Amino acid sequence: MTKKIADSFLEQIELIDPTKPVSCYRNLNRRLNGEKGFFSVKQGGIVKFHTRIIYLRNVDFLVNERLRQKVIATRSKNVHAFVRGYVCTPAEFYEVNSGGFGEGVAYNPYKTAHFMSQDKPCDTAIVCMLERLWNGKMMVYAKGINFHNLTENHLDTVEDRGMMVESVAQHML
Repeated sequence: MTKKIADSFLEQIELIDPTKPVSCYRNLNRRLNGEKGFFSVKQGGIVKFHTRIIYLRNVDFLVNERLRQKVIATRSKNVHAFVRGYVCTPAEFYEVNSGGFGEGVAYNPYKTAHFMSQDKPCDTAIVCMLERLWNGKMMVYAKGINFHNLTENHLDTVEDRGMMVESVAQHML
């Protein structure tokens, strides 16, 4: 069954339990009217919806190192990196640190084992925005980034790691 595309906060919170965190990852396969490249949003191990934009608070940047090594060895993409947090409103995002987009966050499994911002590995953030731009480029912006405690946020050591690990070709942040 094809999951719904939910781009507004109100649509998103109708499809999830807003009191529980969601895990978002870049989905390269999802297509709608010739448009591809959406973020998939999981909760409780199930994809609840796809979106072009989502705002999160209390954010963790998570990478499963075991699956990252598989990506490197096989050169095939699989879901192994997530941005996890609680869905919030755009207003909550822009209120942090006096508005603006914050800092760009990127992840490339072939270059580093962590999400990176300002050429430093990042761990958590107060708020984050994941957005697919009009030209198809997928961006992640965060505010209040922490750059420490990295080993605590590998999925291999997170208690609920089982619900977030799956192998799906062409999916990855």
